[in-house]
Amino acid sequence: MLKTPSETYIEMNMPGGVIILKKYGIELAMACLLLLSFYILSREAAQTAGNMSRSESSQVILVDAGHGGADPGMIGVGGLEEKGINLEIALKLKKVLEEKGFAVIMTREKDQGLYDEDSRNQKAQDMQRRIALIRENSPVLCVSIHQNSYQDPAVYGPQVFYYEDSAQGKTLAELIQTELNTRLEVKRPRSPKGNKTYYLLKRSESVLNIVECGFLTNQEEAGLLQQEEYQQKMTDLMIKKAEEDGILHPGDTIVENTSGNTGIGLAAFSASRGYKLTVFLEPGQSEERQKMLRAYGADLKSMFDVPGVPEAFANGTFTTGFYQEAIQKYCDAQPTHHYFINQLANEANPGVHYATTGPEIWEDTDGKVDILVATSGTAGTITGLTKYFREKNPDVKIVAVQADPTSRPGGSEDPQTIDGIAPFGDPGFPDAAKAPFIVGFDYDEYIDVKGEDAYALGREIAQTDGVFLGQSAGAALHAATIVAQRPENAGKNIVVILADNGMKYLSTNMYPLDKKVQ
Repeated sequence: MLKTPSETYIEMNMPGGVIILKKYGIELAMACLLLLSFYILSREAAQTAGNMSRSESSQVILVDAGHGGADPGMIGVGGLEEKGINLEIALKLKKVLEEKGFAVIMTREKDQGLYDEDSRNQKAQDMQRRIALIRENSPVLCVSIHQNSYQDPAVYGPQVFYYEDSAQGKTLAELIQTELNTRLEVKRPRSPKGNKTYYLLKRSESVLNIVECGFLTNQEEAGLLQQEEYQQKMTDLMIKKAEEDGILHPGDTIVENTSGNTGIGLAAFSASRGYKLTVFLEPGQSEERQKMLRAYGADLKSMFDVPGVPEAFANGTFTTGFYQEAIQKYCDAQPTHHYFINQLANEANPGVHYATTGPEIWEDTDGKVDILVATSGTAGTITGLTKYFREKNPDVKIVAVQADPTSRPGGSEDPQTIDGIAPFGDPGFPDAAKAPFIVGFDYDEYIDVKGEDAYALGREIAQTDGVFLGQSAGAALHAATIVAQRPENAGKNIVVILADNGMKYLSTNMYPLDKKVQ
């Protein structure tokens, strides 16, 4: 059954039960969310903010001046209209952001609404077009400027709203609210409020806050809000804390050791937001992976370009932990700010799958998940899903998939290797060589898959079901088939994650293209 253009679901009847397959057509979605959430939540970034480059950036921020045209918004003391105050503050915010190197999209720059004069529902059309601007421009952040009102004229103070289910939106709202309360010396400070009903919050695909700068029904505050000095102060405070806490850094360089979905996702994200990207690659990565990364403008380097790594390999002291530390030291030594995502240790990695992928699968299966089958790169997906599923049902079985020792890069001369997946449970395989999220991970079993089996099943599924699998996805599906054929699993729902497509492996012998059209 088809869900959306970005994702495909396939239900296959197997002798041992039903396998529910999920393939994300947009592989970069989780990587983008990972990056954004970590930027917002990272205190480390805040500590280094003073050293960050402030060069020209293509990062886009959308500033929305609420209401306009025939819609005056709230009416305050003396007939003061909200729409005018909103516009004045929004224009000042635009100026400050542009001076700091950001590209700013305005929903309006004069007293007008975003509707056609002959529209039968001007308000609805206006809101729809504001959302359309957000979708067209994919801003990193959105700020919608509004003013408040209340029947009690004594009520005053700024109020920031965020979409209730958005952790990033909540964090940004808290930062802005705290800064406004503190710097404006609000005697009865408010807390940011989550909301699920406001149209902009509900419909925005970017992080969005609604900032109610004050109450037009309060005599004193209404007077202040009309003063240029006060408007400028409000503007400065809205962005100051966000920059200080690591959300906005034009011209930064992102650094990661990855060649898989996260790397390609980061490359696309960096290109769209004006960041530079340096990717450290292990030897032997497919030609397609490298070309895709370079196409997005990423700077590719070998893992042996990291200072200390060649020596560690030579003397047998190389570990995953050492590699992480070495990359961080490399970043710290650069003259401009280099930000190491470090997906291997970044809690937002499993966290995003716990918060999004898990609930989506649970909802789509009506909570009927008996077995999860998945490979691992960093183990973010499988550990995040495991945490979510087992909170819902402690009896969910977790099957981890790894390449057979002979099918790992460097494991033999066999060219049918399975790239990009980590070992889980080999006897004698030291914890120091494992992805950190795997260490102590509570799975039920692991299954070894040979490259030849993953390749063969991948080619078969492409021609019989129209699903173009990569090496790790072929391995996951092969393992899921084994699990489904066990008598004890008859009638059970098995969810298998297919995290890799075949486009990155056309130059390998997984998909031999030896026949040419004459």
